[in-house]
Amino acid sequence: MAYLQVVPPPISPLSVLANHPDRPYEVLKPLGQGSFGQVALVSNRRYPEMLAALKRIVITGQDREYIDAIRKEITIQESLTGHENVIQVLGKESDAQFCYMFLEYADGGDLYEKITSGCSFSLEEAHSYFKQLVNGLKFLHCRDVAHRDIKPENLMLTHSGHLKIADFGLATWYRYKGAELIFEQRCGSVEYVAPEIYTGAQYRGPQIDIWSAGVVLLAMLTRQLPWEFPCMTNKRYFFWMKNRVAHIDAWNELSCRAKKLLWKMLSPGSENRATIEEIQSSAWYLFGDVENDEVDDDDNLPGCFFLWQEI
Repeated sequence: MAYLQVVPPPISPLSVLANHPDRPYEVLKPLGQGSFGQVALVSNRRYPEMLAALKRIVITGQDREYIDAIRKEITIQESLTGHENVIQVLGKESDAQFCYMFLEYADGGDLYEKITSGCSFSLEEAHSYFKQLVNGLKFLHCRDVAHRDIKPENLMLTHSGHLKIADFGLATWYRYKGAELIFEQRCGSVEYVAPEIYTGAQYRGPQIDIWSAGVVLLAMLTRQLPWEFPCMTNKRYFFWMKNRVAHIDAWNELSCRAKKLLWKMLSPGSENRATIEEIQSSAWYLFGDVENDEVDDDDNLPGCFFLWQEI
Protein backbone atom coordinates (compact mmCIF):
# COMPACT_ATOMS: atom_id res chain seq x y z
CA MET A 1 0.00 0.00 0.00
CA ALA A 2 1.90 3.04 -1.24
CA TYR A 3 0.90 6.66 -0.91
CA LEU A 4 2.52 9.53 -2.73
CA GLN A 5 4.66 11.17 -0.08
CA VAL A 6 7.32 13.31 -1.69
CA VAL A 7 10.43 13.13 0.48
CA PRO A 8 13.09 15.78 -0.11
CA PRO A 9 16.73 14.70 -0.16
CA PRO A 10 18.53 14.98 3.18
CA ILE A 11 20.10 18.36 3.82
CA SER A 12 22.28 19.49 6.67
CA PRO A 13 20.27 21.87 8.87
CA LEU A 14 23.35 24.06 9.15
CA SER A 15 23.50 24.48 5.38
CA VAL A 16 19.85 25.50 5.24
CA LEU A 17 20.30 28.10 7.95
CA ALA A 18 23.62 29.46 6.76
CA ASN A 19 23.52 33.22 6.26
CA HIS A 20 25.36 34.92 3.47
CA PRO A 21 26.21 38.65 3.54
CA ASP A 22 25.30 39.09 -0.13
CA ARG A 23 21.72 37.92 0.41
CA PRO A 24 19.07 40.56 1.15
CA TYR A 25 17.64 38.48 3.98
CA GLU A 26 18.81 37.02 7.26
CA VAL A 27 17.85 33.54 8.42
CA LEU A 28 16.39 33.69 11.94
CA LYS A 29 15.37 30.13 12.80
CA PRO A 30 14.13 26.85 11.27
CA LEU A 31 10.37 26.41 10.95
CA GLY A 32 10.05 22.83 9.78
CA GLN A 33 9.84 20.64 6.72
CA GLY A 34 7.65 21.16 3.66
CA SER A 35 6.81 18.67 0.93
CA PHE A 36 10.01 19.36 -1.01
CA GLY A 37 12.36 21.21 1.29
CA GLN A 38 13.14 22.71 4.63
CA VAL A 39 11.59 25.98 5.74
CA ALA A 40 13.15 28.78 7.77
CA LEU A 41 12.02 32.16 9.07
CA VAL A 42 13.86 35.04 7.43
CA SER A 43 13.81 38.80 7.77
CA ASN A 44 14.62 41.54 5.30
CA ARG A 45 18.05 43.02 6.13
CA ARG A 46 16.91 46.52 5.24
CA TYR A 47 13.51 46.23 6.89
CA PRO A 48 13.92 43.68 9.73
CA GLU A 49 10.23 43.83 10.63
CA MET A 50 9.41 42.26 7.25
CA LEU A 51 9.29 38.49 7.83
CA ALA A 52 8.80 35.59 5.44
CA ALA A 53 8.98 31.81 5.43
CA LEU A 54 11.81 30.75 3.14
CA LYS A 55 11.47 27.32 1.56
CA ARG A 56 14.72 26.09 0.03
CA ILE A 57 14.48 23.17 -2.38
CA VAL A 58 17.40 21.14 -3.73
CA ILE A 59 17.22 20.85 -7.51
CA THR A 60 20.75 19.66 -8.34
CA GLY A 61 20.89 16.00 -9.31
CA GLN A 62 17.14 15.42 -9.04
CA ASP A 63 15.19 13.43 -11.61
CA ARG A 64 12.67 14.90 -14.04
CA GLU A 65 9.64 13.74 -12.03
CA TYR A 66 10.91 15.51 -8.92
CA ILE A 67 11.64 18.76 -10.79
CA ASP A 68 8.23 18.66 -12.49
CA ALA A 69 6.54 18.18 -9.11
CA ILE A 70 8.36 21.23 -7.72
CA ARG A 71 7.36 23.34 -10.71
CA LYS A 72 3.77 22.20 -10.34
CA GLU A 73 3.65 23.13 -6.64
CA ILE A 74 5.08 26.60 -7.33
CA THR A 75 2.78 27.23 -10.31
CA ILE A 76 -0.32 26.16 -8.39
CA GLN A 77 0.51 28.23 -5.33
CA GLU A 78 1.34 31.29 -7.45
CA SER A 79 -2.09 30.98 -9.07
CA LEU A 80 -3.81 31.18 -5.68
CA THR A 81 -3.15 34.82 -4.95
CA GLY A 82 -5.37 37.25 -3.13
CA HIS A 83 -7.15 35.11 -0.55
CA GLU A 84 -6.71 35.58 3.18
CA ASN A 85 -7.07 31.87 3.95
CA VAL A 86 -4.29 30.68 1.63
CA ILE A 87 -0.56 31.18 2.26
CA GLN A 88 0.70 33.60 -0.38
CA VAL A 89 3.86 33.36 -2.47
CA LEU A 90 5.86 36.56 -1.94
CA GLY A 91 8.63 35.76 -4.40
CA LYS A 92 10.95 33.12 -5.79
CA GLU A 93 14.49 32.80 -7.08
CA SER A 94 16.90 30.05 -7.98
CA ASP A 95 20.55 29.27 -8.54
CA ALA A 96 22.43 26.26 -9.84
CA GLN A 97 21.64 24.16 -6.77
CA PHE A 98 18.47 25.45 -5.17
CA CYS A 99 15.05 26.93 -5.77
CA TYR A 100 13.89 29.41 -3.14
CA MET A 101 10.25 30.22 -2.36
CA PHE A 102 9.44 33.19 -0.14
CA LEU A 103 6.09 32.55 1.52
CA GLU A 104 3.78 34.50 3.75
CA TYR A 105 4.69 33.87 7.39
CA ALA A 106 1.95 32.83 9.81
CA ASP A 107 3.15 33.68 13.32
CA GLY A 108 0.79 31.41 15.27
CA GLY A 109 2.16 27.99 14.36
CA ASP A 110 -0.10 25.32 12.86
CA LEU A 111 -3.45 23.88 13.84
CA TYR A 112 -1.92 20.59 14.96
CA GLU A 113 0.09 22.41 17.61
CA LYS A 114 -3.06 24.21 18.69
CA ILE A 115 -5.08 21.01 19.02
CA THR A 116 -2.39 19.04 20.86
CA SER A 117 -0.99 21.81 23.06
CA GLY A 118 -3.34 21.16 25.96
CA CYS A 119 -4.19 24.86 26.09
CA SER A 120 -7.78 26.03 26.01
CA PHE A 121 -9.42 25.63 22.60
CA SER A 122 -12.96 26.95 22.61
CA LEU A 123 -15.86 25.95 20.39
CA GLU A 124 -15.87 29.52 19.12
CA GLU A 125 -12.26 29.15 17.95
CA ALA A 126 -13.01 25.80 16.30
CA HIS A 127 -16.01 27.34 14.56
CA SER A 128 -13.95 30.28 13.30
CA TYR A 129 -11.10 28.12 12.06
CA PHE A 130 -13.48 25.73 10.32
CA LYS A 131 -15.29 28.54 8.50
CA GLN A 132 -11.96 29.89 7.32
CA LEU A 133 -10.86 26.43 6.16
CA VAL A 134 -14.05 26.02 4.14
CA ASN A 135 -13.67 29.51 2.67
CA GLY A 136 -10.12 28.66 1.64
CA LEU A 137 -11.19 25.37 0.07
CA LYS A 138 -13.97 27.13 -1.81
CA PHE A 139 -11.36 29.48 -3.28
CA LEU A 140 -9.12 26.55 -4.27
CA HIS A 141 -11.97 24.63 -5.87
CA CYS A 142 -13.14 27.71 -7.76
CA ARG A 143 -9.63 27.79 -9.22
CA ASP A 144 -9.94 24.07 -10.12
CA VAL A 145 -7.34 23.07 -7.53
CA ALA A 146 -7.63 20.14 -5.13
CA HIS A 147 -5.21 20.27 -2.19
CA ARG A 148 -5.22 16.51 -1.45
CA ASP A 149 -3.40 16.81 1.87
CA ILE A 150 -5.67 18.79 4.17
CA LYS A 151 -4.61 18.11 7.77
CA PRO A 152 -3.91 20.26 10.85
CA GLU A 153 -0.17 20.33 10.13
CA ASN A 154 -0.89 22.10 6.81
CA LEU A 155 -3.21 24.71 8.30
CA MET A 156 -1.22 27.67 9.56
CA LEU A 157 -2.49 30.15 12.14
CA THR A 158 -1.76 33.74 13.02
CA HIS A 159 -1.90 35.34 16.43
CA SER A 160 -4.79 37.46 15.17
CA GLY A 161 -6.93 34.35 14.62
CA HIS A 162 -6.56 33.75 10.88
CA LEU A 163 -6.20 30.28 9.35
CA LYS A 164 -4.26 29.79 6.12
CA ILE A 165 -3.97 26.68 3.95
CA ALA A 166 -0.33 25.77 3.24
CA ASP A 167 1.91 23.16 1.58
CA PHE A 168 0.69 22.50 -1.94
CA GLY A 169 3.17 19.70 -2.68
CA LEU A 170 0.38 17.19 -3.40
CA ALA A 171 -2.08 19.67 -4.92
CA THR A 172 -3.30 19.24 -8.47
CA TRP A 173 -5.65 20.73 -11.02
CA TYR A 174 -8.79 18.64 -11.26
CA ARG A 175 -10.29 20.19 -14.38
CA TYR A 176 -8.87 20.24 -17.91
CA LYS A 177 -10.51 22.18 -20.75
CA GLY A 178 -13.74 22.35 -18.76
CA ALA A 179 -13.91 18.61 -18.04
CA GLU A 180 -13.47 17.29 -14.51
CA LEU A 181 -10.64 14.80 -14.12
CA ILE A 182 -10.84 11.51 -12.23
CA PHE A 183 -7.78 10.43 -10.24
CA GLU A 184 -6.29 7.14 -9.08
CA GLN A 185 -3.07 8.36 -7.44
CA ARG A 186 -2.99 7.50 -3.76
CA CYS A 187 -1.72 10.40 -1.73
CA GLY A 188 -2.17 12.22 1.55
CA SER A 189 -1.98 11.22 5.22
CA VAL A 190 -3.87 8.03 6.05
CA GLU A 191 -5.70 9.41 9.11
CA TYR A 192 -7.26 12.14 6.94
CA VAL A 193 -7.63 10.53 3.50
CA ALA A 194 -11.04 9.66 2.12
CA PRO A 195 -11.94 5.93 1.91
CA GLU A 196 -11.89 5.97 -1.89
CA ILE A 197 -8.21 6.98 -1.81
CA TYR A 198 -7.32 4.44 0.85
CA THR A 199 -8.93 1.57 -1.04
CA GLY A 200 -7.33 2.56 -4.34
CA ALA A 201 -10.58 3.48 -6.07
CA GLN A 202 -10.96 6.34 -8.50
CA TYR A 203 -11.82 9.67 -6.91
CA ARG A 204 -12.73 13.29 -7.60
CA GLY A 205 -10.61 16.13 -6.25
CA PRO A 206 -13.09 18.33 -4.34
CA GLN A 207 -14.74 15.43 -2.50
CA ILE A 208 -11.51 14.22 -0.93
CA ASP A 209 -10.78 17.71 0.42
CA ILE A 210 -14.27 17.79 1.95
CA TRP A 211 -13.66 14.46 3.71
CA SER A 212 -10.30 15.60 5.08
CA ALA A 213 -11.85 18.85 6.30
CA GLY A 214 -14.49 16.78 8.11
CA VAL A 215 -11.80 14.79 9.93
CA VAL A 216 -10.08 18.07 10.83
CA LEU A 217 -13.36 19.43 12.23
CA LEU A 218 -13.91 16.30 14.32
CA ALA A 219 -10.31 16.51 15.59
CA MET A 220 -10.83 20.13 16.59
CA LEU A 221 -14.08 19.42 18.43
CA THR A 222 -12.86 16.30 20.26
CA ARG A 223 -9.06 16.65 20.19
CA GLN A 224 -8.95 13.06 18.94
CA LEU A 225 -8.74 11.37 15.57
CA PRO A 226 -11.76 9.17 14.85
CA TRP A 227 -9.79 6.30 13.25
CA GLU A 228 -6.29 5.31 12.17
CA PHE A 229 -7.35 4.71 8.57
CA PRO A 230 -10.72 4.65 6.74
CA CYS A 231 -11.13 0.95 6.09
CA MET A 232 -13.55 -1.64 7.47
CA THR A 233 -10.62 -3.57 8.94
CA ASN A 234 -10.10 -0.67 11.35
CA LYS A 235 -12.49 -1.20 14.27
CA ARG A 236 -13.10 2.50 14.84
CA TYR A 237 -13.97 3.09 11.21
CA PHE A 238 -16.12 -0.05 11.19
CA PHE A 239 -17.97 1.35 14.20
CA TRP A 240 -18.53 4.61 12.32
CA MET A 241 -19.86 2.81 9.26
CA LYS A 242 -22.16 0.60 11.32
CA ASN A 243 -23.55 3.17 13.76
CA ARG A 244 -22.66 6.56 12.22
CA VAL A 245 -21.17 7.38 15.61
CA ALA A 246 -17.49 8.09 16.25
CA HIS A 247 -15.90 5.74 18.78
CA ILE A 248 -14.74 8.71 20.85
CA ASP A 249 -16.02 9.59 24.32
CA ALA A 250 -16.28 13.26 23.37
CA TRP A 251 -18.66 12.42 20.50
CA ASN A 252 -21.58 12.31 22.91
CA GLU A 253 -20.79 15.86 23.97
CA LEU A 254 -21.13 17.29 20.45
CA SER A 255 -24.26 19.17 19.47
CA CYS A 256 -26.68 17.67 16.99
CA ARG A 257 -25.84 20.48 14.58
CA ALA A 258 -22.17 19.51 14.61
CA LYS A 259 -22.97 15.80 14.23
CA LYS A 260 -25.33 16.46 11.36
CA LEU A 261 -22.63 18.37 9.49
CA LEU A 262 -20.02 15.71 10.23
CA TRP A 263 -22.30 12.96 8.90
CA LYS A 264 -22.64 14.86 5.62
CA MET A 265 -18.93 15.61 5.28
CA LEU A 266 -17.83 12.10 6.28
CA SER A 267 -20.23 10.22 4.05
CA PRO A 268 -18.37 7.12 2.81
CA GLY A 269 -19.93 7.51 -0.63
CA SER A 270 -18.41 10.55 -2.31
CA GLU A 271 -21.58 11.12 -4.35
CA ASN A 272 -23.48 11.74 -1.10
CA ARG A 273 -20.77 13.83 0.55
CA ALA A 274 -21.56 17.45 1.35
CA THR A 275 -20.54 20.10 -1.15
CA ILE A 276 -18.99 23.41 -0.15
CA GLU A 277 -22.35 25.10 -0.71
CA GLU A 278 -24.16 22.58 1.50
CA ILE A 279 -21.57 23.04 4.24
CA GLN A 280 -21.92 26.82 4.09
CA SER A 281 -25.71 26.56 4.39
CA SER A 282 -25.58 24.16 7.35
CA ALA A 283 -26.74 25.32 10.76
CA TRP A 284 -23.40 24.62 12.47
CA TYR A 285 -21.43 26.55 9.84
CA LEU A 286 -23.78 29.52 10.12
CA PHE A 287 -24.34 29.63 13.87
CA GLY A 288 -21.98 27.16 15.54
CA ASP A 289 -23.56 26.00 18.78
CA VAL A 290 -25.19 29.36 19.50
CA GLU A 291 -28.94 28.93 20.01
CA ASN A 292 -31.02 30.37 17.20
CA ASP A 293 -34.80 30.28 16.87
CA GLU A 294 -34.53 30.01 13.08
CA VAL A 295 -32.71 26.69 13.30
CA ASP A 296 -34.62 23.46 13.74
CA ASP A 297 -32.26 21.15 15.63
CA ASP A 298 -33.54 17.64 15.07
CA ASP A 299 -32.67 15.69 18.21
CA ASN A 300 -34.19 12.57 16.73
CA LEU A 301 -31.01 11.73 14.86
CA PRO A 302 -28.59 8.80 15.19
CA GLY A 303 -26.04 9.53 17.86
CA CYS A 304 -28.01 12.41 19.45
CA PHE A 305 -29.62 9.89 21.76
CA PHE A 306 -27.02 7.13 21.39
CA LEU A 307 -26.08 5.34 24.62
CA TRP A 308 -22.34 4.73 24.70
CA GLN A 309 -21.14 1.19 24.25
CA GLU A 310 -17.78 -0.41 23.66
CA ILE A 311 -17.04 -2.47 20.59
